[in-house]
Amino acid sequence: MPLILEQSFPLGRFHATRWNQNPFEDRHGEWPPSPWRLLRALAARWFQYARETGDEDKTVRDELLEKLAAQPPVFQVPASTWRGEPVPRQYHKTEVAWTDAAKKAAAYRKPKTTLAIDAFRAISPEDRVVWLWKSIELSPRQTLLLGELLKRILYFGRAETQCRFSVSAAVRPDFDRCELSPSNKTDAPVLIATPGAKLNFESLLASSDDKHLSGRSIPLGTEWRYAHLPPVPRVHHASLRSAKLPDDLHVIQFAVGGRVFPELSQWVRVIERFRGCVLKHAAQIVSERKCKSYGELPPDLRDRLKLLSGKDGHGTPLQNHAHAYYFLCPDEIGNPTRLVVWRRTAFEGMEVEALLAASEEPIFWHRKDPAWSLRLVPLPFKTPPPHGCSQTGAASAVWISATPFVLPNRHRFRENGRLRPAETAVALLRKALSETLRANESSATIVDVQTLDRDNRPLKTQPDQDPSEFTWITIHENASERKRREKERARRVRPGFRFRVTFSEPIRGPLLTGHSCHFGMGLFVPECGG
Repeated sequence: MPLILEQSFPLGRFHATRWNQNPFEDRHGEWPPSPWRLLRALAARWFQYARETGDEDKTVRDELLEKLAAQPPVFQVPASTWRGEPVPRQYHKTEVAWTDAAKKAAAYRKPKTTLAIDAFRAISPEDRVVWLWKSIELSPRQTLLLGELLKRILYFGRAETQCRFSVSAAVRPDFDRCELSPSNKTDAPVLIATPGAKLNFESLLASSDDKHLSGRSIPLGTEWRYAHLPPVPRVHHASLRSAKLPDDLHVIQFAVGGRVFPELSQWVRVIERFRGCVLKHAAQIVSERKCKSYGELPPDLRDRLKLLSGKDGHGTPLQNHAHAYYFLCPDEIGNPTRLVVWRRTAFEGMEVEALLAASEEPIFWHRKDPAWSLRLVPLPFKTPPPHGCSQTGAASAVWISATPFVLPNRHRFRENGRLRPAETAVALLRKALSETLRANESSATIVDVQTLDRDNRPLKTQPDQDPSEFTWITIHENASERKRREKERARRVRPGFRFRVTFSEPIRGPLLTGHSCHFGMGLFVPECGG
């Protein structure tokens, strides 16, 4: 009769290195789990079982292990598993040696360590690995012992691999079978006890540095078999062109995640890279996927994307601020956890498709280091935007900086180095806000502007010439600004200031103004109670 075992991994990870392999050499890890590893796990758990129950009869144990080793099992493994990215994560002790091997040197003995890499297999906690022995006869005592030993196997492979074993009554029909073949046609070698040969208990019970194992590539009485893994299923995304999208979308939002969030001064780089991905996908759509980049589009097609790019077909910047704003919204501790794209006019279906397609690509904001990349997850269209980041939210008369207001490109200083009275940060903010209010067709006027420090506390002095009171912000450059900067060998930064602004009447957001405002700078949000 068949014997069926089901194995699950509650933490969703299987950590194991193939036999006699250095973790740095074996980046693939062991998959499927090795039958030889199972035999050693059962043998090790028997000592615990004997200690806890007092049943020290080795005969039943040996007969059970010999029957399991007589034939290799057939596996059923889920196809939706993948190799996790190997990451050096812990040090292992190797030997005890002197800290300074020189003669007559002051030293002491301490363990040496070596860095082990973590190669693991990611598997859903809901999935099961099925072990199937097609024909095996177990006595009632052997069946009872097997159940007791399986209950005591709490980890499998490395100690951080929690696992659960259970005896099943039937084979699950939803997985393809994975048989172990003697021919080396795959890259998944699995160590098993030699079928038909007597089980070598000395090798089975020996520790890894025992004399029975040292100097051998594999233990006596074992051999390699090769697993033919099921193909990874292809995920087919439904085309957004055939999906029914709302025709009045003005705001599209994405949750932002990553191991390391960029500093506020680098947020413009994040937006630039995301906007570039959006234009690339939009170019592929409007050119029926024959064009590789936005720059390859002819002027008539580039003009179709002007409300996404901010430039017409001939590269001339738009002047009416009707194109899309891309900005990051900080959470309560200042991390950019939400990316918002807003426009006065509704987005077309093609533009929505390009935005969602761009969110599938990682955003490398620091030297293309994958560990420092951000990932975007589209939020449902009905998700309420952050307070003050849409025209449908509550109006407010008092607004406060969420991101610094970056000064526009102007000649602010005289030849003697003194600041022009009409070119202070407050004066430039008033001018920029007045233009924004006119563009929004608002009748509100500016009543008061209060300068704030980096912690949003009021400042009594003018901050224009005090670097401690403003933040250097990486800005977005147009072609003329880039040429001038390269000629003058200047940095791609500009000072950013924080303000609290009071208007004569409540207004609605979003409120962005100043240099790089279409890339997230100069964002104001309603002050609580405003």
